[in-house]
Amino acid sequence: MSMPEAGQAAERDERGRDDYEQQQARVLVALMQSFCAARYRKADNTPCPIEQGLYLGSVGAALNKEALKSLNITHILIVARSLSPAFPAEFNYKKIEVLDSPDTDLLKHFDECFSFIDEAISSGGNVLVHCFAGRSRSVTIVVAYLMKKHQMSLESALSLVRSKRPQLAPNEGFISQLENFDKSLQGWGVSHLQAPRRSSLDKDNATQSSSALRATSAGDAGACADTVNPGTENGIFAELNIGVEACMSIMQC
Repeated sequence: MSMPEAGQAAERDERGRDDYEQQQARVLVALMQSFCAARYRKADNTPCPIEQGLYLGSVGAALNKEALKSLNITHILIVARSLSPAFPAEFNYKKIEVLDSPDTDLLKHFDECFSFIDEAISSGGNVLVHCFAGRSRSVTIVVAYLMKKHQMSLESALSLVRSKRPQLAPNEGFISQLENFDKSLQGWGVSHLQAPRRSSLDKDNATQSSSALRATSAGDAGACADTVNPGTENGIFAELNIGVEACMSIMQC
């Protein structure tokens, strides 16, 4: 075999190994995702009512057709890259393909998400906003929606959502985006020109709220309601979900 032929053969072998590894990774992702979805379907399968017409939840809630129907949910907003509509013939879906990563720009999708939510409610239906765990991406969208609709502060919107779904835990990047969104709603420009004055008490409260949420996101990410062993069970779910999303990102599925 000539040198060029040997080189081509080696290249084919390498491509074959890469294809095999990609295939195995896809199988692993599918298994991990199926396991996580099955557990969420059992342990966290009820949409959480946030306000009239608006619900928040995990993939488990999105798979619970009986609950969706009983709550008159007509629209479902998926905020995840690796999930697909479960009942496309029975509900009106919109999907925002984003990863639960601090580097993800979720803010740029706010307006289209808000429009979808408003469309659902104005048509007389209800809407479920969900991601995989129902703690980060979907929570960020719902919090931002409440801030804009009701002119709520970030602290107030977070407090409301936390009272309905205590296991919220937006990642660090999403927290920063919500803080920036809060500033934009208050009329703060990037350069802070003509920015409204805030009292030192307001600033202290905002700082404390953000710090508390960051601590929740970093320290209690494994905590989740309605499980036998919240710290262990859902800590595993969180790690598996991170693995699923990371694999999806690498393979660009």
